[in-house]
Amino acid sequence: MDRAYVSEFTLFMNKYLKEHPEVVKDQQRGWKIYWNPAAGPTESKKPDADRLAGHH
Repeated sequence: MDRAYVSEFTLFMNKYLKEHPEVVKDQQRGWKIYWNPAAGPTESKKPDADRLAGHH
């Protein structure tokens, strides 16, 4: 018998996320943007902007 306690909130969230998979996909997308900023759309412009004048 499993006696592990699971809160009502955890039960609710597990059910909600199971019924709304788009939320999980959006969370994953946000995680990738935050933790892998090189994947951001403006990253390709950043190296030039970070360079000091006269330094290559």
